[in-house]
Amino acid sequence: MKLLQYVCLAVLCCSYFSTNAQYKPSKLFSDNFYNHKGDAIRSASGKPGNAYWQNRADYKVQATFDTETLKLDGSVQIDYTNNSPDELQQLWLQLDQNILNSNSRVKQLRQPGIATDTTKGYTISEVLILKNASWQPANYVIDGTRMQIRLGDEIIASGQKAQLKINYSYILQSKGGGGRSGYMDTKNGRVYEFSYWYPRMCVYDDYRGWNTLPFIGGGEMYLDYGNIDYSITVPAGELVVGSGTLVNKNDILSAKTLKRLEQAENSAKTVMIRKASELKQPVTTAKNGMVTWHFKMDNTRDVAWGMSKAFIWDAAKIELPSGNTALAQSAYPVEGTEQGRAWARSTEMLKGAVENFSNKWYEYPYATATGIGGSVGGMEFPGLAFNTYKAEPYLMFLLAAHEIGHSWFPMIVGSDERRYPFMDEGFNTFMDIYAHDDFNGGEFAPKRDGEYAPGKGNPADEIIPVIEAAKGGPTLLTPADAQKRELVHPMAYLHRPSDWYCCVKLS
Repeated sequence: MKLLQYVCLAVLCCSYFSTNAQYKPSKLFSDNFYNHKGDAIRSASGKPGNAYWQNRADYKVQATFDTETLKLDGSVQIDYTNNSPDELQQLWLQLDQNILNSNSRVKQLRQPGIATDTTKGYTISEVLILKNASWQPANYVIDGTRMQIRLGDEIIASGQKAQLKINYSYILQSKGGGGRSGYMDTKNGRVYEFSYWYPRMCVYDDYRGWNTLPFIGGGEMYLDYGNIDYSITVPAGELVVGSGTLVNKNDILSAKTLKRLEQAENSAKTVMIRKASELKQPVTTAKNGMVTWHFKMDNTRDVAWGMSKAFIWDAAKIELPSGNTALAQSAYPVEGTEQGRAWARSTEMLKGAVENFSNKWYEYPYATATGIGGSVGGMEFPGLAFNTYKAEPYLMFLLAAHEIGHSWFPMIVGSDERRYPFMDEGFNTFMDIYAHDDFNGGEFAPKRDGEYAPGKGNPADEIIPVIEAAKGGPTLLTPADAQKRELVHPMAYLHRPSDWYCCVKLS
């Protein structure tokens, strides 16, 4: 049986990776990328038609984090709305924390025969589904980073809603979630970053039905939109910042903190909400015990959050074209301001990027834009980014602009990062090129870095060796997880698509 599995795997890999040895520009966009001829759901151009639909996933998450054991205990209620014309006989969920579990696809591919270790990843203690007004045990199976709930006779008809409740836990690793979460120690305390921290629905769409690609690590997110209400209970003294709006700020923050936060909400200049000299003083009224931080974010694909006793916190007002405002905020350890590091300018740069993108492309729809300085090098979530605490001025602006730029692509646009990463990374880098030109009179222009012309020369010239290196290998349409790691950024993510978009704009 194992031999048969390996043979099948080899055949699949060969078919997945094989392509003509000669690079053919005409094959850049192959027929299997988009071949709709147009119908009531979407036109041949891709624009939504009068019968277009998206399913919806609303979440209410409650979690407690133990800083001694690093264990997060959570409960998530999911209200899933089937707006499709189809009857759904099963539901699929993403369990991306399971990437470190020995049963995950990536472990089986890279370390076949690895000893069983189920201590990493989710422990699912209960899965319930609402039937006849009462919670009943669900019939489910878990395969690596995916869960299937089998509905049996309880199909979900078009227009109907399903309600799930899942109780779970996991141990936060120093580096987890494909390098997108973790923790690090600083002189004033530990910094924690949480992503992929609750079970999330897979997308059911009109193009592929259920999108169930496993999480291998390179491919990122494809998620439904919905409202996410989440509460984090942690020891007093910790400062928590997360995607969306802090709903209970008046209940938990000290009077001094609230006053400074209000000043920041009305200031074009950065206001210090918690200074480096005040790290021994909690920002909450509670000095002992546990504190619950309650956040909400509407019409979003996901949320993430970070916390630390060591966080400096500053913020400023974002001014939007409509006259509305949002809040740019940064939380980072004092190490982010030492040795030439530029976290003291993070909020200024976030504000500049969001205002630039809002004026040029589409107005920012969220209440906050947040940068967190920690061990994660650079990772985007709706309205929030994890950026390395080591960032010096140029890298700080690169990360501040690029990672929050993902709030447009793919967070607002809604593209499938896991299958087509060039669609968000390429468009995002395209926006960044002009943001670099515009920020502070071109202080960090022209954009020349690992995302765009790493040799700091002519970007068009630097594409040539990338194309040569990729002969017989990946194309623009190759998913990140099917590429050699060294080709992911220049090929599928950044180099060629951003150059192509620039050519389109200039022509």
